[in-house]
This record gives sequence, structure tokens and C-alpha cells, in this order.
Amino acid sequence: MGKQEKIVVYSSNGKPLSQFQYKKEIDEAIEQIESGQFVSQKEMNKKIKKSI
Repeated sequence: MGKQEKIVVYSSNGKPLSQFQYKKEIDEAIEQIESGQFVSQKEMNKKIKKSI
């Protein structure tokens, strides 16, 4: 098993990620944040309160 294939972390839903997959997911998340595709903590709190 090469360095790129070794499991280095598990996602929040339990999916094993290799170093390559982990870096790819981080890069994609950074792109989403930089393009404004995210929900702030304040906005999330409002959504949660509305659903209760």
C-alpha cells in the first residue's frame, strides 16, 4: 500500500480517506469557502431555532 493509499483519517460519517483523498476534500472545502458557499454559525443557529 503506497503513501497515497494509506488511510490517514476518517470523515465525519466514517468514510476512510487516503492522504490524497483527504487533501482533495480540504482543497474543495477551501474553494467553497472562498467562493462564499458556506453557512455561518449565526445563520445555522437561526435555522436550528426555526426547526424546533
